[in-house]
Amino acid sequence: MKRFFIFIFLFLCMCPKREILREPEWFGKIYPPGFYKGISVLCEDKKEAREDAILNALQEFGSKEFGIRIKSKSFWKKSEVGENVYYKYESYAFKETYPFVVKNYQIRKEKIMREKGKYRAYVLIYIPDEEVSRIRKDMEEYKKMVLEHAGREFKKADSLFEMGNYPMARARYETIENLLKNLNPFDPQVKSMLDRVKGKISLIKKIAPPEVVLMELKPGYTYISNIRIIDAETGREVKKEGDIYYVDAGEWIRFEFDVLEEVYIYVLSLWKEEGELRLLFPNRYVEEKKGKIRGKVAVPSDTIAVRAEPPGGMNYVFFIATTFPLNIDYKNEILPDEFPSEFVETVKRKAGIYYDIRMLKVYIRE
Repeated sequence: MKRFFIFIFLFLCMCPKREILREPEWFGKIYPPGFYKGISVLCEDKKEAREDAILNALQEFGSKEFGIRIKSKSFWKKSEVGENVYYKYESYAFKETYPFVVKNYQIRKEKIMREKGKYRAYVLIYIPDEEVSRIRKDMEEYKKMVLEHAGREFKKADSLFEMGNYPMARARYETIENLLKNLNPFDPQVKSMLDRVKGKISLIKKIAPPEVVLMELKPGYTYISNIRIIDAETGREVKKEGDIYYVDAGEWIRFEFDVLEEVYIYVLSLWKEEGELRLLFPNRYVEEKKGKIRGKVAVPSDTIAVRAEPPGGMNYVFFIATTFPLNIDYKNEILPDEFPSEFVETVKRKAGIYYDIRMLKVYIRE
């Protein structure tokens, strides 16, 4: 028995020791107002990890001070002025507009640790009271501008609703939701408007015409995957926040996705101002793809892009895959009014298992 314990002891001593990583002791402490902690995701290098941790601390700052949940770090812009580094929080609703800019902050503590072959950073930043007061003033001015703009949108949405143009009314109401994203949802004025918007959207769903039903249809099968929007000039993927893609007015974009089985593919757009369903795919540039296809698809094509036309606001793009051809004249860009109802009826008749439909929300910022 004694030999057995000696063997176990020697075995444990010979085993390689696994490093147990712990966050810095100071990171777990509670700090007074003005201090904000940030932690990075695992990054390839130390500089990237440090910057990611700073952005995470600024996200905490926005949440604590202004009630804003800034999910995507891509909405923070870094600019360097001399030896100073500024971080600008970009608006969801308007291009080149910043609800606030953090100019004066201090990094009080930081630690970068090696983990799984990569780096994770921890930071503690301090933002002085006078800087918070300045930013709060900027936010109040931004809030006033947004609420005025949202009020105008609400009047247009209500007018469309009264006319019975429910798809475009819904687009306007969802535009208002997006306008208010940069504001505290518990602010009385913001909450009141959000409640009104949600009530209208809920009502539209109850009295939904075929165009709105098209937005609510659930996929019966998975034929389409990995949908993305590509900036045609840079080749980079367009940033996404939640379920909304953001593009600036005037940008040239292309849609790309993968088709998992041989099916018929149709891509439709419903733009806020037009109120018409337009066929983006198939089109005259890809006549050979009007039959069944499989693999990677680019819309309108590998070499053609579409321009995000103003005015700004919410728009929708539908990706439809079916095992049966739809009654669509692909040479006619504008689809007939009866298309949505015919498609919905076809889906019901086919028991809803031989189609796939995906919808992207595309917000154009002016």
